[in-house]
Amino acid sequence: IQSLDALDALKRHDRQIITGTFPTVGQGGFLSGGGLGWQTRKFGVASDRIVSARVVLADGRAVVASADEHPDLFWALRGGGGGNFGIVTAFELRPVDAPHLTAFETLWSFDDAADVLTAWQSWAAGESDDLGTSLVVLPGMFGPGGRPVVKVWGVHHGAAEELERALDALTDLAGVKPAHRETTATGPYADVMHEALCGSKTVQQCHRTGTGPEAVGHRHPYTRQAYRLTGRPVTRTEAESLLRAWEPDLDAEHYLLCIALGGAANRVGRTETAYVHRDARFLTGYQIATRDPEAVARGPVELDAWADRCAEALAPLATGSYINFPDSRTPPGWEADHYGENAARLRAVKRAYDPDGFFRHGRSIGS
Repeated sequence: IQSLDALDALKRHDRQIITGTFPTVGQGGFLSGGGLGWQTRKFGVASDRIVSARVVLADGRAVVASADEHPDLFWALRGGGGGNFGIVTAFELRPVDAPHLTAFETLWSFDDAADVLTAWQSWAAGESDDLGTSLVVLPGMFGPGGRPVVKVWGVHHGAAEELERALDALTDLAGVKPAHRETTATGPYADVMHEALCGSKTVQQCHRTGTGPEAVGHRHPYTRQAYRLTGRPVTRTEAESLLRAWEPDLDAEHYLLCIALGGAANRVGRTETAYVHRDARFLTGYQIATRDPEAVARGPVELDAWADRCAEALAPLATGSYINFPDSRTPPGWEADHYGENAARLRAVKRAYDPDGFFRHGRSIGS
């Protein structure tokens, strides 16, 4: 089941679950890797709300993993990443009461990008857990007058006037006003999230093209990426370095993306579940794409080189990596980077439940 389907199905029950920041994120992989998004600061990592999971193991058995049954497997399934221990056919989740939300969007001149990135990270780290927010630097093909633009957007779980106060505070920190600022009417969780993720599209239309007769959602092109988790707001000098690595003058579809974390997610111990990154304050990364079929066929080395340079820019700030946003390359030491001190226990769970390595891929536990 995907995020937009879950939001739609649950709204009539006045309950909701934590979702990602893209409408067609599948809940299975999202939960298995941890699950980060705009609700992270308010409600925690999505996998922290798993009550049980039904799993088909490599030997064909179907078991239920919970705090009382197969507790080591239950621990590993909450942040250990997909495709490692078995096939999860069902998750039981502890829902959140469906709150009301207010969505917001601001756009800023790229001339002020370093000030805005520095201010946004300081602002997001200091605001209440009601704030869920992302920042993305968009290339000129998406900006006014063919110029790159900085977009800050997200949702607020508190009162509308509290969001207005918070946005005023961001403007004060940045020292410059946004070119555009917009907030929606406060509404039900499912409706506001749907509008933020899908705009005016229906649930059926928001699915990716080719998955249904009404689906018109875009498909991702050929991409390369580099992402890291970071533990504090950047300085202005560090912001300038990140923006230089993004290469503002590059004529390509490329992005610098940050998602604010912390809050409730960081009030859980590092070893309580397999998701270890309880000190992370931001997920920060770069992505570059091409929609040219000929370029896709030859696998353009220039995209790999760009992503490698971006990974180098992120390295001094990194506290770890999030398994659901992996680099395009598999670097040495990736297991420790993704799982920290939980890696050894994850390997033990892997040996216990899949001793022959039936479930394996490029970043499977123990590979």
